[in-house]
Amino acid sequence: MNRAIWLVWVTLSAVCPVFALGGSTCEQATVVNALPYIDEGQLESGIDPNCPGDPSNDLFYVFTAPYASTFRFDMCGSGDCCIHLMRVWTGGTCCSGAAVTVSDGCGDDAPQYILAMTSGQVVYIEVGKAGGEWAIAPNYRFTVSDMYPPAGGTCAAATGVGTLPYTRGGQLESGYDPNCSGEPVNDKFYVFTAPQAGTFRFDMCGSGDCCIHMMRLWTGGTCCSGAAVTVSDGCGDDAPQYDLTMTAGQVVYIEVGKVGFEWATAPYYVFNVSLAGDACPGTEIPALPYTDSGSTLLGSHQFNGSCYGGESPDVVYNFSSPDSVLVRATVLASWHEALQVRKNNCETGASLQCDVGIGPDSSWFDFWTEPDSTYYFIVDGDDNSATGYTFTLRSLSCPTPDSLIIRSSGNDAILRWPHVECDTPLYSIYRNDSLDVQAIPANLIGTTTDSTFTDAGVLSSGDLKNFYIVTAE
Repeated sequence: MNRAIWLVWVTLSAVCPVFALGGSTCEQATVVNALPYIDEGQLESGIDPNCPGDPSNDLFYVFTAPYASTFRFDMCGSGDCCIHLMRVWTGGTCCSGAAVTVSDGCGDDAPQYILAMTSGQVVYIEVGKAGGEWAIAPNYRFTVSDMYPPAGGTCAAATGVGTLPYTRGGQLESGYDPNCSGEPVNDKFYVFTAPQAGTFRFDMCGSGDCCIHMMRLWTGGTCCSGAAVTVSDGCGDDAPQYDLTMTAGQVVYIEVGKVGFEWATAPYYVFNVSLAGDACPGTEIPALPYTDSGSTLLGSHQFNGSCYGGESPDVVYNFSSPDSVLVRATVLASWHEALQVRKNNCETGASLQCDVGIGPDSSWFDFWTEPDSTYYFIVDGDDNSATGYTFTLRSLSCPTPDSLIIRSSGNDAILRWPHVECDTPLYSIYRNDSLDVQAIPANLIGTTTDSTFTDAGVLSSGDLKNFYIVTAE
């Protein structure tokens, strides 16, 4: 008797979170592929030790110096003071050899390390937190920059702002080199042309050195002359932030620097430009995963939540879901923060979820979206406070395995599939004699946490035509 072996291609869906932007192991280290390099997300949750000792909840990056220079590696702007830790493996190997562990250096107590490198030299960077592993890891921000970036030192050399949201980091202009009269000093320059009419946000949030940075916007379209606005605060970390309503094609020059007198060795900075979204419908989330940082300070009080009170200013984001997806929304803030989500109507829609956190205890929740629905995420302060924040929205779906392979062993059918790389998925196996097999209770034949399953005795009846679906959650 000939027996047919069916090869069935399947799609597996699951509800396992995948947050990491850095690699989970040395072998999976994320390549730092451009300068300045800025990455942010959530550290590795759960107990998964890699290199011995701190940091825990660690992720990995690898950087090859494109030329001889002095480079800065930091976690400035990560938001959780006194928690983050970074280890730089300077010998070109990961988890062995020479290493430097740093826990501070930024103005917000996040780690920072400066390393002179030769062309082609390789370092591995392990980012994480101090102390024991956390089941739900904190968020982080990781930056690599050349200490001496060449662009933007004068009005004539102003760096053009590209696609929004735009982020640039590096070191301000060191030494005594006055440009425009007055503050800021150690200044660098950017130029932005509004691609459309709207309100745009210019900020230095995440620069890390509290009470030092300053920004001047030359709003009349000329640099160092005409109308200007100078700001020294607005972000939750005391960095400057300003919202400017512009017409399509309007030009503004942005001068970033520091207060006071010139420093021989200038501090570092981060500069961001985005379409402001404090009011409904807020900033559109084009795709997942999505991360944005800012401050609620310049927002207005529009919403009250079921889980918090006060007259705090708030910021709005919107996401239109084409499918039914399990998502996780997270806000990590510098002070009291709250997060809620409304469906289909920003102002009057029912609040589906609401959560409050304090600093390192981020606000977060999971929920299923519905097809063709729009969701409004409201980032708010709690108890009349404004806050600097990082907002993240990610799908909790697991990667799709390549295939399902079935072979016979006596009267048994042995099913195997690639392991899904997420937190301990539970696989459900469904069988039917029809090609249109569905994942319904009537077709369920078993569950397993392994990536293999034995359908015992299924071939003994002589019915050799069986079709399978495997799902995971």
